[in-house]
Formats: sequence, C-alpha cells, structure tokens
Amino acid sequence: MYKLDGAEYDLDREVTQFVKRQSRRAAAEGDDPRARAVGFLMVLYQRRLASSTRAMRRSLGSRADRLERALDQAQNLARNAPPDLPDWDELDEMEERDRERPERLLDAITLAGNAGLVREEIAELRALAEQAKIVEQAGVEAKLSKLKELLRGQGFFDQPDQRLVIFTKFKDTLDYLVEALETWDFRVGIIHGGLKPGARDEPGTGLHTEQQFREGAIQILVATEATAMRVVMAYEQGQGRHVDDVSAKNLGYDLTSLDPKSGDLRLIEVKGLAADTETTMLTPNERRVAEDRRDCYWLYVVTDCRQTPVLREPIADPTRFPWHEVTKVQHYYLNVDAMTQPMQIRERPLENGAGT
Repeated sequence: MYKLDGAEYDLDREVTQFVKRQSRRAAAEGDDPRARAVGFLMVLYQRRLASSTRAMRRSLGSRADRLERALDQAQNLARNAPPDLPDWDELDEMEERDRERPERLLDAITLAGNAGLVREEIAELRALAEQAKIVEQAGVEAKLSKLKELLRGQGFFDQPDQRLVIFTKFKDTLDYLVEALETWDFRVGIIHGGLKPGARDEPGTGLHTEQQFREGAIQILVATEATAMRVVMAYEQGQGRHVDDVSAKNLGYDLTSLDPKSGDLRLIEVKGLAADTETTMLTPNERRVAEDRRDCYWLYVVTDCRQTPVLREPIADPTRFPWHEVTKVQHYYLNVDAMTQPMQIRERPLENGAGT
C-alpha cells in the first residue's frame, strides 16, 4: 500500500476529474463509435496513471499531438469541401464504395466545427502532461519510493546475488523503472514484446537476456508480460486454435483464441509471475470485461517466468472466485472525539453582585 500526497496527489485528482468529464461527454453522444473510442481511451488513461507518471505523461502528450494533427487536417479538408455534400441520412443510403470520401469530409467538418472544444481539450492535456513532468522530475513518486523501500528491506542493495523479476504492463513504465534501478546501481535487463526471441548467445535478444539473468550477470529483470504471452500463445496454437494478440487495444484482455472447428471463442487475460506462486491482480477494466463476458473470458497464469515458465491450468470465468479489492491511500482520518473532548465554557460570576 502506498500513500499519495503533495503534487502527486494533485495530479491524480486532476487526471481523474479530466477522465470523468471526458467520459460524461462521450456518454452523452450515445452510440457514436467515436464516443466509444473516447470512453476506452479514458479507461487507458486511468490504467497508465496507476502504472507510472511516465506512462501517464506520454499518453497525455501523444493524445494532444494527435488531436492537433487531426484538427489541422480536418480544417484543411473542411475548407476545400464541395458545397453539395450529402447529409448523414443521405449518406446512409449510399453504396459503400461511394460513401468513404463524403463520410470523411463530413467527419472533418464536424471536427472543425467543434474546434473550440478540441483546442480546450488540447490545452488541458498539455497542462496535465506538464504537471506529470514536474512530478516525474521530482523523483518522489509514491510507487517508486515504495519499490526502493521494499528492495532495501529485502536486502537487494546489500546482496547482489539476489535476483528479482519485475513485471509491468506498459513499455513506458518499463523504461522508467530501468532508469531508476540503474540510478540505484543495480544490474538491469529488459524483456518486452518488441525484443526478438533470438538465441542464448545473441546479445540484445530475449533468450540472451534470460540466460544472463539465470547466470547472475543481471540482478533485476524488468519485463512486460512478453514471456507469459509467448507461452500462452504457443499453447493455444498447439491446440489448433487461431490466436491474435490484442493487448495493445485496451480491451480488458490480451488475446483472442478461436477454435476454427467448433467456433469456440476465448478472451484470454494473461498474467506472468516471477515465482512459482504469487498473488495476481485484475485491473478495474479487466474485472468489468470479465463480468460482462463470463461465457468466454479466461485467465491464464504463467508462473516461474524468471526460470522455467509454467502455464497453470487455465481458469474459465475468473470472477467466480473471491477477489479482494486493492486500494491506495489518499487521506487518513481521525474522529474528532478521539482526539479531545468538547470544552465546557463557564461564565465567571460577576463581582460585587453587579448585574446588567
């Protein structure tokens, strides 16, 4: 458990308020696909904020850049749009091949017509990204401080023969952790989805990094769930199923796995654990999707990822188990009556019998 305070608490509050405002705006637009996309994006922001300030800052900045480019392009298209464009009802009656260009132009006109709102969002994104940068540069992020405290408490600073695997969901957080760990003089290695498997004697590859970790040349290995993903995908493909990696889409699961013969579909959330038994967690988004799709949601847990990965028995409908909520401390409270008792104020009697 960790406590947020100061600038980090302010950032958490401001991002949360931003997410709520944008989510309400998206919900008000009904079943519009663009509104649904914004809703998913807001969930991603919350996940990235929970991961690290670095991941949050880069997401905010990227969103601002994309909006600026989209607005510039939309305004250029809108300026050059012909005056006789069909309306949305007419567009719905058109053939697919004839619909693409006018639909793109109408989208551009809609976006350009809301330029004021878009610029407001860009300004807010830039301000939040700058706020996140200040928190990041201060080097006092609560989760990072807690990690350092745990490493010190477990003797990693004093016993370089101890080894550890740290898993994270996002590549930005992986980079952030590696920078911090190297600053603390640890020997660090990384494994992520962009790293080719390679061979044990080929530097810069996943297998070489794993070998270096086993031999002790690397003390702390920081990884996304790439190892666990490889194990699960190989298993599913071995069962004759068609597997797609959708982990970058923030759908609440990592893989889709389809049996071409029976049509059976599995939405698979993959969790990788360093040891042979540990606690695993679901994010709020993963939990919501698991509850909504209980008929096809599966949890695959790969243990001992730092040595010889082992796939545990896949779990169908993981929400049937008694999961425990994880909370973060933002305030402490104390009942006033626990501190002190009410004072009794007595009027002093008037001297010499004087009255009013």
